[in-house]
Amino acid sequence: YGTGAAIFSLAWHELLSRMTADGSFKPRRLIAVDPLGWNLSSHPRWTAGLDPDKAEEWFVESLEGWRSASGIERMDLVGHSIGGYLAASYAERHSNRVRILTLVSPAGVPKEPEDFRQKILQASWKIRLMLRLWGRGWTPHLGLQCLPKRIGYRIAVNCAGRWTQRSEDDTCEVGMDKDALADYIYFGWSEGAASSEMILGAILHPGAWAKRPLCDRLPKIRVPRIEMIYGDRDWMDARHGNAVAEQCQASTTTATATTPTETVRTPRIWVQLLTSAGHYGHLENVSGFVQALTQALGERDVGDEKARRSAELPPDFAKRFQGPDVPKWRSWEGYEFGR
Repeated sequence: YGTGAAIFSLAWHELLSRMTADGSFKPRRLIAVDPLGWNLSSHPRWTAGLDPDKAEEWFVESLEGWRSASGIERMDLVGHSIGGYLAASYAERHSNRVRILTLVSPAGVPKEPEDFRQKILQASWKIRLMLRLWGRGWTPHLGLQCLPKRIGYRIAVNCAGRWTQRSEDDTCEVGMDKDALADYIYFGWSEGAASSEMILGAILHPGAWAKRPLCDRLPKIRVPRIEMIYGDRDWMDARHGNAVAEQCQASTTTATATTPTETVRTPRIWVQLLTSAGHYGHLENVSGFVQALTQALGERDVGDEKARRSAELPPDFAKRFQGPDVPKWRSWEGYEFGR
């Protein structure tokens, strides 16, 4: 997504340390990619408009071109937020190139609630204006480009400071250079012509609801395994990931029982909940995130088809999205966006 591959640098450092230190993780080749139009990759002018199919193709085919040029036959693909949505889009079209698909706090999983458009009328005029602009193709990145550098850079500094607030549970001893991260964020968002940041309005309705939600698409993706990782304070709701995992597990169990000799094509989906983490778990709880990612990319016991694959959620989890302190118009996935 638009924050770029470098915000995972602490996680990659921790992961590589585990590869070399105690052998707890099988050594592998790791490539961190800034997708086309983001940060250090080239920024071609956006040509897909607000068409979700063309927008997905913009990313999917550029990633496929990179994979082919890099000589990679098959890979474990990890994507965060909208990057998770696009990783799923890639696996949907090029399933033979993906072994394990890992979606970290993926955007675009659920369908838009039927009453959302009515609920949003209860929001302030500022929020309604922002969502209206979103629907017409405006994005936070475009807004940043319109601001004087002094103000825009201050926003990047605030983002860098907020995203690097570490959990007390995090045991990673390496720190992030906040100044370098602020530079990376600001120049990645503000340099060049309007490019891939335009995808927000193309694939998401106002309010971060996908025009082509993944809940209908993930069960049909022909990859052996899909992993989903959410933070327990994530504004992406882990319950939606659980629902898809349980749906696929029920389909797999039924198919296995009725046609035991045939290959079951429904993917096996596992969901993990990362504690002490929000949407940027790879920055907020680095060691916990790496542990979850290690499990996601490791071997899974698929012998017992009835074993739980969905994440176990705290009893009060729903209150974080629909509690008495959450305004009614915000009781949707992404209510924190209004903040």
